[in-house]
Amino acid sequence: MDVSDILKKRRMVRRLSTDQVPREALERIARAAKRAPSAGFNQGQRLVTVTDPALMARVAEGADEEGYADIGYSRWVSQCGAQFVPCVSEQLYHERYRQPD
Repeated sequence: MDVSDILKKRRMVRRLSTDQVPREALERIARAAKRAPSAGFNQGQRLVTVTDPALMARVAEGADEEGYADIGYSRWVSQCGAQFVPCVSEQLYHERYRQPD
């Protein structure tokens, strides 16, 4: 079997818990992400943690959750226990690469 055949048959199923995630777990995950490698080690990324249901619904709207629901996927973005929204600062990357090595 060819790898492309395997990838065509692959499906992802999400059945996420709606239970509230402990704050210490969210902080531990965010700390680990902060230490992830980045270009020039400038750490120009930030994670915004979202736990408020109204804000989670807005994130889901931005991710077109409704469009996915229309074709049969579950509404897992708005109904999960917490969300991490990755953000990147273009300015930090420009500043880093203007510096001499």
